[in-house]
Amino acid sequence: LGEAHRDAMAHLLYGVGDVRYYPTLGRVDLVDTTAGMVHVWEIQRDLIFRVQAQGTRGQEYSGFAANLLPTNAFLTTPVNFTRGYGSTSIQKEFGNFFTAIGGSYTHTVYEDAQDNLGNTIDEEFRNGNVTTANGRIGYHISPIIYTYVEPTYNWQRYAASNLNSEGYRVVAGLGSGRIGLFNGASYAGYATQQFGDP
Repeated sequence: LGEAHRDAMAHLLYGVGDVRYYPTLGRVDLVDTTAGMVHVWEIQRDLIFRVQAQGTRGQEYSGFAANLLPTNAFLTTPVNFTRGYGSTSIQKEFGNFFTAIGGSYTHTVYEDAQDNLGNTIDEEFRNGNVTTANGRIGYHISPIIYTYVEPTYNWQRYAASNLNSEGYRVVAGLGSGRIGLFNGASYAGYATQQFGDP
């Protein structure tokens, strides 16, 4: 007799952050804070759908810092940014073989910074998004070891169009999903990126 399979779902909510409170200044800095969710839907035992959404509030240093060195101006605050990320994928198994397709989208918005002279430094040229599409095909060599090939293509678009680029990556490797409580992979590959402005 066959065993009926009921689809299974799993949800994960997560958050991690570096929140700094300066009571004498009455200021709270979210230096690197991330929150998100992951949803996994096992439609069938050999068909799995995943979706993830994540938001990040963080800080970086300005790309203009080096340009200010010859002057009397210097940056006194790091650059704040807000980043949204979403991804989805679906994986199907065919006996010992498996294949998957997926994609992701990341959008980042930067706030302007200031130097010690009170001048505003425009950082909005860095605003942009990165879109990726990827695939994977693999084979289970044994119950605990698999091999795979994964091509990925990306498109990067920014407010300053001279920063635009697109490229691809192809990796191949060996992995395992059953190393005690751990899983992992060892891989190697090739990547290239072509920029709109050489």
